[in-house]
Formats: sequence, structure tokens, C-alpha cells
Amino acid sequence: MECITNGENSEKEDLLVQIKKLHNTCLKLNSELICFFGLQNEFELKKYNEFELPIIASKQKIILSKGVIKCRCEDKPLAYHIHGTGITFVYDELKISFEYFPKTQPERKPILGLSGLFDFICSAYPKSQPTYDNIKNALEDLFQKEDITRLHDDYFVFYLNN
Repeated sequence: MECITNGENSEKEDLLVQIKKLHNTCLKLNSELICFFGLQNEFELKKYNEFELPIIASKQKIILSKGVIKCRCEDKPLAYHIHGTGITFVYDELKISFEYFPKTQPERKPILGLSGLFDFICSAYPKSQPTYDNIKNALEDLFQKEDITRLHDDYFVFYLNN
């Protein structure tokens, strides 16, 4: 991915692709944690949405809020840290963070922030050298096009619409 600049449609489309990639990675890593601990089988958690199981399990002291597990299919370590209303994963040297709340419709969508997206892009594409402002401006355009939903006016927290 090239450096994101203002006014370049293809670069904004690239950003949307990266948001979708980050979104799917969040879902995959969250699922890895659920399966590793068998949270979908815990009686105490039956009433909760499956997507939310790690944070609920941590709050109920069923699992530790911080640890390292092995991914099932790639046999690589996955570090996790459940905090507040979100989670941070470190996988394959990438730091990936998202929030579980506030709930969205549908509820299986990670809430992403500008700083988490910026970190993801900088880690995954170190040669791109994006700037924080360029990514924010591109996110504003994606919000205007209704590709993403912005949750706060004061700072950029969003989820993917489709």
C-alpha cells in the first residue's frame, strides 16, 4: 500500500481494503481465543453473543485478562490483553486492537479506532509511511460515502458498514 494522501481515490479504496482486512483479522483472532478456551461451551456464558465471550469471560474471571495462547491452524503464539471494553492482540509481530462496545447492529462488528488502524497500517506496511492526518482525512471521506459508521464526533472511532 502506498502512502495515503488527500484526493487519491485509489488510495482511499486501498484504505477501505485495509480496514476490511483489519476487521476480518480481529474476528479471526477473537474466534481463536474463544475456541482455545472453549468459551462457546461455558454454561455461564450461554446468554451472551459469541463475539463478546472473551471480554465477558475475563470479567467473570473464567479466563485471565492477559496471556499467550497458540493459534490452532498456524501453530503461532497469540498474545492477548483484555482491557476495559476492548482487547489487544499481538500476532506475528502485529499489534491489533479493537473494542467490543458500544454494541453495534449487528453485534459482531469490532469497533476500530484511528490509532489502532494507524498502528496496523504502519506495522503491516512499513514502507508506506502514512501520516495520521492523511488516514484521518481518508476515513472522513469513507464516513461521508457511508462505508464506515463513526461513533463519536470528538475522536475517530468507527465500524465497517458492510
